[in-house]
Amino acid sequence: MTREQLFLSELALIERVIAWVCARRCLRGAEAEDFGSTVKLRLIENDYEILGRFEGRSSLKTYMTVVVHRLYLDYQTQR
Repeated sequence: MTREQLFLSELALIERVIAWVCARRCLRGAEAEDFGSTVKLRLIENDYEILGRFEGRSSLKTYMTVVVHRLYLDYQTQR
């Protein structure tokens, strides 16, 4: 499975994790949508490099939760 195929097949999981982080960090409306778009762009950058780093030592859900939370921290510092 290519990285792009992994992204597309797990998009629902990625969106659930984004929604969870938004709820925990009180992001709503346009701000939550902006953050979600930022996360998806970062996942797609450099030929899905972030997804390519997944080694399978944990579940994909756990990996994505950590990745999305770290992307949230980056998002906050850039604002």
